[in-house]
Amino acid sequence: MKPLLLVLLLVSLLNCRPGTNSPLAPTLPIQPIVKQPVPIQSSQTTTAGPAGRYLVTTYIVAGDTLHIANKAGFPIKSKLDIDNFALVITEKGNDQYTLTYSYYHNPTGEVPTFTKTVIGSVLNDYYFRFTDTRVQPGTVFDSKLQQFTKQFYQRTVGEGILIPLKGLSGPLDQTTDKEVIIVAVPQGR
Repeated sequence: MKPLLLVLLLVSLLNCRPGTNSPLAPTLPIQPIVKQPVPIQSSQTTTAGPAGRYLVTTYIVAGDTLHIANKAGFPIKSKLDIDNFALVITEKGNDQYTLTYSYYHNPTGEVPTFTKTVIGSVLNDYYFRFTDTRVQPGTVFDSKLQQFTKQFYQRTVGEGILIPLKGLSGPLDQTTDKEVIIVAVPQGR
């Protein structure tokens, strides 16, 4: 039985060959149609725009991590005596935004605020960038927002926010020439 199946298979394969009278396959090369990749989201807009309230989760000055908070804003590790360290991004129009930082200083009960006017623009499909047009020579302002997770990152050298350490007194509205890094996440996420 097996030799018969083998012979039938061989005969059927030989009959599938094109003969001299059968039409030939087209001789022109057929190019596959390749569609351009479609981004998940337009690079000109963000999901809901950058405006909103963000809770600062990391605050670093001159390489020293002074404040770490969870996504709900509660301090996990802090060398500062503060609560509710937040950033509010407000859209003013014409690509202008204000970045307003604030925190509650536990010993005094004061809520100092720092405001900076910046220009916002789409950097690429993933990041929204804030630039400060009034940066003084020798200072750095690098600020961006990841468009989908809404994680905020800012690095400044010069004119950075300086919060007094626990147990130290001093003005609450200080700035520093040292490197300051701030990372924040949207409130409620």
